[in-house]
Amino acid sequence: MSSSLNMNTSGSGVGCQMALADLREGSTGPIKVMVCRKWDVTSVNGRYMSTDYVVSDTKGGVMHCTARNNIAHYFFDKLKEGGIYLLKGFTVQNTDQYRILKDSPFVIGLNGSTIVKKVDDASGSFTRYPFLLTAFEDLQPTEGKFFVDVVGYVTDVGPQSVKATGARTVEFNLTMNGNKRGVRVTLWGQLGDAMLKKKEQNPAVYSIILTSMSAKFHLGALGLSSSSSTMIIDSPEVPALQTFKTSISCVAVGDTSDPITEDVVCENAYNPIALLCAFSI
Repeated sequence: MSSSLNMNTSGSGVGCQMALADLREGSTGPIKVMVCRKWDVTSVNGRYMSTDYVVSDTKGGVMHCTARNNIAHYFFDKLKEGGIYLLKGFTVQNTDQYRILKDSPFVIGLNGSTIVKKVDDASGSFTRYPFLLTAFEDLQPTEGKFFVDVVGYVTDVGPQSVKATGARTVEFNLTMNGNKRGVRVTLWGQLGDAMLKKKEQNPAVYSIILTSMSAKFHLGALGLSSSSSTMIIDSPEVPALQTFKTSISCVAVGDTSDPITEDVVCENAYNPIALLCAFSI
């Protein structure tokens, strides 16, 4: 298989490039894309399944790519986040389950025939951080058909719990300040471990984007649960997160059960310094 793989090869004859929006089942490219996100997919028992990507093009298109575990190592050092590449010789498949992008029915499959060529593009017309954020009021059960991305600030992080199967979970509330509406979130395994550390490092208002979350009812309430493709995004470089942080005016933190006072963080949109204050109620 390795002999048929042509990586980072000049003069690959990419021909007329296709837009991501024009790809259909059976398409093989070529396309010019930016790698926006990259992550490893593991099964519930920790077995490595694939390395996956979200890519964008200059036409505003966004698509999910995957490289299965028996071929993914060929692309580890060739496809890097923020890089721009010409791809040809992949496969496009239709999927109606576990869509990373809810409204996109296609997935690009990288394989042994895929040609990858890194290119320079100074146009700056690629979308570096594409997210299809779902407002909490628009959440619906995903039923294994698709995943959702959400943004909010973290409160009420509970201790780690261990299920009868040995699986570890961490639960917390994720709230959008605009309407004070929140949802209960469950992160499994290493994601939960990471949340405990991140919240400890960010004791005041901690804003995040969670990607590829499942939504389902539990005890009569719609909640969110991590999937094998979930990422915790908290980089200050992400525009969607910057916008959300700017929208936060006065967010309650700490023990909201206190009947006398409540700690809040007041954040000025023109001043990045957050002031911790208290008021009587």
